[in-house]
Amino acid sequence: MDDSPFGSYLFIFNKNLHKYLNNKVLKYDLNYIQTLFLININNFPNVTQKELADIFFLTKGYVAKSIKDLENKNFIIRTKSSHDKRQNNMELTKKSQELIPEFKKISLEWEEKMGLEKIDDDFFKTFKKLTKKSIELNKEEK
Repeated sequence: MDDSPFGSYLFIFNKNLHKYLNNKVLKYDLNYIQTLFLININNFPNVTQKELADIFFLTKGYVAKSIKDLENKNFIIRTKSSHDKRQNNMELTKKSQELIPEFKKISLEWEEKMGLEKIDDDFFKTFKKLTKKSIELNKEEK
């Protein structure tokens, strides 16, 4: 494994992050991506499904299916936008509002268990730059 490309380590890291967090939110009948959607709806009340797809680099179809599932499970309420009838406004229900602090706590616990607080700010700045660069590279390839 030591000779593997850096991308292999990123893949494994991300895969295990998702597995850990999916297991933690399973008791709420959610997956990790859905909790990220709820957190973003909470933080950005006017966020659209298209914006969620863009933020997380997911297909609009996947986001629509996940949002419909959240609505069916009473985590969000969707209403037609008064500005654009093709858009839906999404609002958290009381049920999901009460869970937002728990989702944040689960993420922080993972970060603590991983020892991420010991990593210096320069690493995070570099990692964010590399992440943005990878996004740009994919845009160029289209």
